[in-house]
Amino acid sequence: MLFRSILGRTFKVATIVTLASLLIGYPLALFLARTRSAWRGVLMFLVIAPLMSGVIVRTYGWIVLLGSEGLINATLKWAGIIEHSLQLMNTQFAVVIAMVHILVPYMVFPIFSALASRDFSIADTRWLLLASALIVLGSGVLAWGVARVAGVQARTFVPPMMFNNCGNMGLPISVLAFGPSGLAPAVAMFVVSNAIHFTLGARIVDPRA
Repeated sequence: MLFRSILGRTFKVATIVTLASLLIGYPLALFLARTRSAWRGVLMFLVIAPLMSGVIVRTYGWIVLLGSEGLINATLKWAGIIEHSLQLMNTQFAVVIAMVHILVPYMVFPIFSALASRDFSIADTRWLLLASALIVLGSGVLAWGVARVAGVQARTFVPPMMFNNCGNMGLPISVLAFGPSGLAPAVAMFVVSNAIHFTLGARIVDPRA
């Protein structure tokens, strides 16, 4: 029971972080790819800047902000909004905030590369997105049948059969195989796979997730 609870909580945090990073990263990447404004260089630097410091440094930065005597609590007390410090540290909220801060650049760069490489429209890849979803779901249906016949637990066998490594391996392989034009479809497929992974995949592993 403890294992299932921890695993469910992990998938929940991963889903929230992924969606939050996508909601922040996609509009920013789209703006960077389309704009000719002088602010483009400034925004690009702001995206890259967090990568210039280590994860530990950034984590301590959030401790300074979210601590019981940190900047946020101190400001709220000074403004008279609260009397006692809010519990912001050691919470799921703090984990999500820190993870989003760390991972947003990794969401922005591949999307920016795909959008900047050509006149990209999500409508152009609608059939590819549909096919990607059908392949993932179809693999799950076939794996479920195999798991039933083999007598193994579906929640341990089905997810690895459904979700391949289409991110850190799939993206560079697509570029090597098809050139720069292959990056945009690969990113689209990666987004579809991740969306199913952290929704349906989480439910398969833990129905209460």
